[in-house]
Amino acid sequence: MAAPKRLRVLYVVDDFPQLSQTYIKVELASVARDHDTRVVSMKPADRAYRAHHPYVAETDPRRIAEHVEAFRPHVLHTHYLHCGETVDAVARRTGVPWTVRTHSFDVLPMLLAPRAGARRRHAGIEATRSEYCLGVLAFPFLRPALEAAGIPAGKIVDCWPVIDWAAFHDRGPRGRDVMNVGACIPKKRMEDFVDLACAVRDRAFRLYPIGYVSDEVTAYARRRASPVEIVPVREPEEMPAEYRRHGWLVYTGCFERRTLGWPLAVAEAQAAGLGVVVARVRKDLETYVGPAGFLYDDIGEVPAILARGYPDAMREAGYEHSKQSDIERHRALLTDLWASAAAAGPRAPSPPPRRGALARLLGR
Repeated sequence: MAAPKRLRVLYVVDDFPQLSQTYIKVELASVARDHDTRVVSMKPADRAYRAHHPYVAETDPRRIAEHVEAFRPHVLHTHYLHCGETVDAVARRTGVPWTVRTHSFDVLPMLLAPRAGARRRHAGIEATRSEYCLGVLAFPFLRPALEAAGIPAGKIVDCWPVIDWAAFHDRGPRGRDVMNVGACIPKKRMEDFVDLACAVRDRAFRLYPIGYVSDEVTAYARRRASPVEIVPVREPEEMPAEYRRHGWLVYTGCFERRTLGWPLAVAEAQAAGLGVVVARVRKDLETYVGPAGFLYDDIGEVPAILARGYPDAMREAGYEHSKQSDIERHRALLTDLWASAAAAGPRAPSPPPRRGALARLLGR
């Protein structure tokens, strides 16, 4: 059976439309060009962005199944491993297969504390073994941890982060100012950026913190009398212009927690021609930064890096290296899974394999 020319995809995700999760927005915008898409959000956003895909809020898998029956999607799609249990419950009830794109916070515990991480995400791991799970997209450095946790190796699809490369790409002249951006949470250690602004007085520093402990970081900057500018939250469409105001991105991280992932801001900054400096909290970040940036082991190293300037050769390398995160380059890793499932035709609903939490989710 040939796949239909235009597939229907139902997103079943948490926290939509969360400002710190613009990778879902970027992915949706790309696939919606040639797929019919609808979104169910299982949990409200803490801080929503304005221009978002229409969605409905629903937490009950039985009610989500009603949306499936009304929309008749060829496939379900979610983000984060821990959403897998609920989405698999819906898949079993409706016979519609599913895919999941994992990120950092949802799977890094498996890498850093394998036994504890596997226990916390046990339900999501079990769900990936389901016949309805088509594939698990994951950052390449996380594959060994996912396999060790019990996710079938054949279902893991190595994939870099999701950015809209064309929106950020810019070959114009760059200045000297320094930025940092992202969800304001302890693993980002944004206090170090505040301190850096105190140490380097020959350029402007701007911090774009999103939600969470932003007030605490702002208060810390006030106590330190730091010259850093705390910039109010910007909408996603405004961020490419904000990058173009700067010459550098310094992305701080907590060396004790080590849970900094592969942040979108690094690839976005490289696409925009900025110099990149990132906390080396784990060795895999060397792969992500590649030949187009610097890593530091102590924030005290960064002033000298900024003083030396960003070499043109590294800037050129950044344009090319960041394309690995371009959704238009790797979207087929996801959409090909959907097309193969649609070509195979609908599946029969299936009862849960065992009694317990999954059976309760199914309402049986």
